[in-house]
Amino acid sequence: MDMTPQHPQDSRNTAGICPCCPKEEPCRRQHVVHCRDTIGKDSVRPGMTRGTSLRRRPYMKPLSSLLEQAPPSLVLDLMDTCRLETRHRDFLWRQGPQEIRQALLDCDGFLIGLTESQARDILTTGNVPLLCRLATLLPGRAQSPYRLSRATHEKLWRHLRGHPDMRIREALAGNDALPPAFAISFADRIRQHLPFCRTTFRDLRQEDVGLLLQGPYQRLVEALPFVPCIRDGNVRRTFIQGVLDHKDPVVRLELSGMARHRSHPLRPYGPMLFSDVPPDGSAARQHIFAMPVWSDHAVKGGASLRLATSGQHLPLTYRQLAALAASLAPCQREVADALLALEIPSLTETIIATACLSCEQMDSLWSSGGLEVRRTLLGQQHFIQHLDAGQVRDILKADDVPMLRQLALCMREEVQPLLPEAAPLLDRLWRHLRQHPDMRVREALACNPHISPDYAFSVGERFRQDLPFCTTAFSRLQQSELGLLFKAAHTLLLQLIGEIGGIEKPGVRKNVIRYLARHPDPLVRQALAGRGGTDLCLSEDKRLFHTVLMDLCEDTDLRVCAAARERLLLWEQRTPPA
Repeated sequence: MDMTPQHPQDSRNTAGICPCCPKEEPCRRQHVVHCRDTIGKDSVRPGMTRGTSLRRRPYMKPLSSLLEQAPPSLVLDLMDTCRLETRHRDFLWRQGPQEIRQALLDCDGFLIGLTESQARDILTTGNVPLLCRLATLLPGRAQSPYRLSRATHEKLWRHLRGHPDMRIREALAGNDALPPAFAISFADRIRQHLPFCRTTFRDLRQEDVGLLLQGPYQRLVEALPFVPCIRDGNVRRTFIQGVLDHKDPVVRLELSGMARHRSHPLRPYGPMLFSDVPPDGSAARQHIFAMPVWSDHAVKGGASLRLATSGQHLPLTYRQLAALAASLAPCQREVADALLALEIPSLTETIIATACLSCEQMDSLWSSGGLEVRRTLLGQQHFIQHLDAGQVRDILKADDVPMLRQLALCMREEVQPLLPEAAPLLDRLWRHLRQHPDMRVREALACNPHISPDYAFSVGERFRQDLPFCTTAFSRLQQSELGLLFKAAHTLLLQLIGEIGGIEKPGVRKNVIRYLARHPDPLVRQALAGRGGTDLCLSEDKRLFHTVLMDLCEDTDLRVCAAARERLLLWEQRTPPA
């Protein structure tokens, strides 16, 4: 059955003719309209950017008319190039689809002018990307929306704070304007793997410092820029001392690099950060801060190598060790073992990334390494393809979200036959990733184009759970899912155009082509014409696409016509239609 919707001809009048001046000739660029002002006698020229005459009030009427009739792609372009008034933004919120509403959140002053009606729309929406963007940008009490009551403003915060989707919680954790009444505790940020912000460290406690120092070094490096925000001087000093005693030199290097800047708040802690700082003197102090830092601390704890031929120790700085680790080859496994014996997490991570380790070495690291090492190992295809039953059990038992996200991104279909004795465990692992309560894990799995079709998300599931679409997401597109797909944002349809040839069912593939050829947004039709069906294999599909290109050559939009005629010419020269 042909599901192609019928659009009236006037809905496709996107050649750029403004209703206020219908006699003007359309510009070759769709996004600009030649409109004459009755007062200024100026015209809107192609390539208009911010700060141009379009901002002047005489052009507001043509802009309003254009916003009312323009497709979403043109509206988004106008939002980037024009300064919209409050009434324009309110109109777009009332009439626009979700992609327009989500873009409005980034407009200057929109959230400051949020209304009660718009807040109700947000509270009732299930659009996770919109809520995530709102959680990142929602202003606090200092810049509270002037058209919004305080009670509704707090209701928005409460709705975001209590939302069960961890993607929204993660976006909210990075908002510095989060009120204290809805603050996320430091322990919850560590336990739920949420990002830090400035307000997180203002009231940092001694027990929070201990919790942070016990975690992976990556989280400590992430927290270092916020050290000046700690109000309590004793807590700040305890934190800095914990960094100085940390086993991984990369943490100390990061902190010392911050303290070397003259204007940095940590500058007064120089004597604490450098044990060999000479007496006060400008020249001597400048020399200390300019020299390679931590050359003395880098060799502590056995950070040296022994030459097998001479039996001598070579004291090397961390930077030298890191450079050596990054240049390792598969034939240098003895050197790799010597570097791994130093037990420096960041150095171990560098060695794993070189893919020079054998299966035995990686299995040994899995057994003896911490969370940060295991997360790095799960980012290597060679290790994942050789997972054994014990390692699968360790993954399921740990249920570590960063580990599962890394695994979900790198897991491949061909892993399954490599574990014949552990097939039930592997199936359990796949289902654990697919049904995980933390949506961040499912989102990572949805981004993986190499998973088995038995565990892949359907198009309907991706819409219902607000999951992203990978390159293979449309391969098993069903006829019943076309209705959801045709209502999607034009950006998703542009992605679909590049994957038409991968749709398995011929009937669905034909309906998709027919619909896209008559889509009201000219940007979609132009993309379809430019694609030219290059990935189509069947002759009947090519004949259909040839007919579509012939129709698009008579399109009302000049850019669509040009793209269709150019593609048709190239296509007929290479593969003439049967």
